[in-house]
Amino acid sequence: MTDAKTADGNYSEAVLMSSNCNATYTRLSRKSQGLGDGERTVGGQRGEQRAGKTDAADAEAICEAVRRPSMRFVEIKWTDQQAFLAVHRSRDLVVRQKTQVVNMIRSVLREFGHVLPTGVEAVNRFSQSHMDGDQLDMPELANGILGMLCYQLLGLNARIEGYTRLIKQHALLDANCRRLTKIPGIGPITASAMVATIGDGSQFRTGRDLAAWLGLTPLNKSSGGKERLGNGRQIPSKATGCRDDIARVASKEPS
Repeated sequence: MTDAKTADGNYSEAVLMSSNCNATYTRLSRKSQGLGDGERTVGGQRGEQRAGKTDAADAEAICEAVRRPSMRFVEIKWTDQQAFLAVHRSRDLVVRQKTQVVNMIRSVLREFGHVLPTGVEAVNRFSQSHMDGDQLDMPELANGILGMLCYQLLGLNARIEGYTRLIKQHALLDANCRRLTKIPGIGPITASAMVATIGDGSQFRTGRDLAAWLGLTPLNKSSGGKERLGNGRQIPSKATGCRDDIARVASKEPS
């Protein structure tokens, strides 16, 4: 906590400065703003590096960083954003678990000379047929393990469908998501994830800032003092104009 100086050198208000190094900083930031205090959150990898990792050195570095005019601060995520971020992260967790179970089913079958066709749908069809009683010529113990894996896979598919329906419903009800889905190549899941992550995008001045924050930067092929930004990645050119497309669509459609 520090005091913000005005132009005449007086102290005007208390400013809570924090670094988003843990999962509780957003909750504390929201509570601080609710009390009427100013709040500035510094990115976890910004701030002055000092010798010795101590709490006092970290606090001093944050105090110096927050006073820099060129410092970029982290936008606070509100409760609705964090709620749907939890939905997306839960869906991502289930999708990764499904991939693990699919690979395990394929590996068990290979051990006994059975190879399924390429694709997840082939494993889904096998799992359903196995649960219906169509078992392979395998030891009883292996068939039992395979049955549990197939049952787990079908359950994960149902959970993924449930999360997907919830996300699509949210995308239909949210005005920002509806605007994003009008951009070619962006569906309800991507639109909901973007709104839950970046909010209204007001923290980015241009589409290039948003693309850089996403990590979609052009390849640097500079040499001999000549700056050349290669076109090895085609996604940045599309992501750069994403924010401009959002602004154009938003100006045509009332919220």
